[in-house]
Amino acid sequence: MIKRLYILILVAGFLLPAQAQRGKTFENWFSGAAQIKSNDFTFTIEEGWRIRELYMSRQNYTDLNFSYKFNKHFSASAGYRLALKTSMFNISEVNNRLYLDATGSYEVGEIDFSIRLRYQYTSLGQEDDFSLPSETFFRNRFRAKLKINDMFSVSASYEMLLIMGPGLNILTENRPALELQCKINKKNSISAGYLIRNYVQIENPMNIHVVGIDYVYKF
Repeated sequence: MIKRLYILILVAGFLLPAQAQRGKTFENWFSGAAQIKSNDFTFTIEEGWRIRELYMSRQNYTDLNFSYKFNKHFSASAGYRLALKTSMFNISEVNNRLYLDATGSYEVGEIDFSIRLRYQYTSLGQEDDFSLPSETFFRNRFRAKLKINDMFSVSASYEMLLIMGPGLNILTENRPALELQCKINKKNSISAGYLIRNYVQIENPMNIHVVGIDYVYKF
């Protein structure tokens, strides 16, 4: 009964922020990743594809991440992402992203609570605004994860994106999300999720509804 009540509260809290937004559009996110772990070190390489509104625009990226687990409550990581964006007119831009993460977690009963702090710097491509050649963000995410059994778990998260710069220290986006994870075996896992990208501090607030599938293979 407690588990069901917890899931119900998470779902209700997840859906509420999207109701005030006006404009809507849709995206599909897919990714496949391979992980190599040695003691407390983990290296991950990920390939991802993001498609908006029936191929009106799309993005492909390669992400490299190196992380270290200090103990069961704290870990840190550094990563690099190369992203290629393509519009329906085949005009492409290349973005380079560097990021640093610090994550703390704590278990309360069957629920694992975690907070991730991220510093992110992105150099923008030629199709972006020339007056803003780069973007710097602080991205903070809170997540609660509930283990259902040895195979399945469900999580709910909320992320805030704060852009930093001269006159730009403002919250630009928040992302509530729900995700179902399935651990197929020791090496293979897959997850499916639903996320809402709520854009704020713009003339016409909008949200983007995202459905995604992620696959991870562990060596």
